Amino acid sequence: MLGRSRSTQTDLDAARLKFLKYSKVRMKNNIAISAGCLGQYDYSIKLHQENIDTYQEMFSSKLGMGKAYHCIGLMLHLKGDQKAAHKYSKIGLTIKRRSHSKKPSLSIIYSMSLQAMSYFYSEEQDAERSLLILDDAIAMIDDLKRNHADRSLLLNGKGIIHLKTKNYRMARDLLDEAAEIRMKEFGIGANCCSGESLQFLSARPIFI
Repeated sequence: MLGRSRSTQTDLDAARLKFLKYSKVRMKNNIAISAGCLGQYDYSIKLHQENIDTYQEMFSSKLGMGKAYHCIGLMLHLKGDQKAAHKYSKIGLTIKRRSHSKKPSLSIIYSMSLQAMSYFYSEEQDAERSLLILDDAIAMIDDLKRNHADRSLLLNGKGIIHLKTKNYRMARDLLDEAAEIRMKEFGIGANCCSGESLQFLSARPIFI
């Protein structure tokens, strides 16, 4: 009886430790996201890497680790290190696909978007490959029957690529659609999503 009681207490202690670790991961994730929004990319990367280490040590589920790799890739993309951004986004996407058993998910779509843009902004500037990835992501979001801000992220990415490759009419149509969705979702006020689409839309030649 005493042995069973000690075993139960050990199980409870292990469960508490796991819960505390998970709570700490969630807290670090929130701080890391906030730091990224403030432009503190290196600090955000540091916190996400610490979470990856914790996931490897404590948790059997790898989805959270995939999201952390994605976030590091995003921070590197924003820093301008496209080679490293592609590396981390690819790891994150691989983990997410294994965790979701190939089912469509917004988490996978976000990683596909990041991978596409990191391809385009890399030294090779592979526009064709980037557009194919974004088209696959749009097909996936269509399967999810979602036509809001998540779709605008992909349309905005395609619009930027067409703008940078001087396909101005296609860029205008895509950025128009992205801006319309984003303004409907977020409004025209102080938000970076609507502002981003409108900024690139205004960058096209005036005669288009």
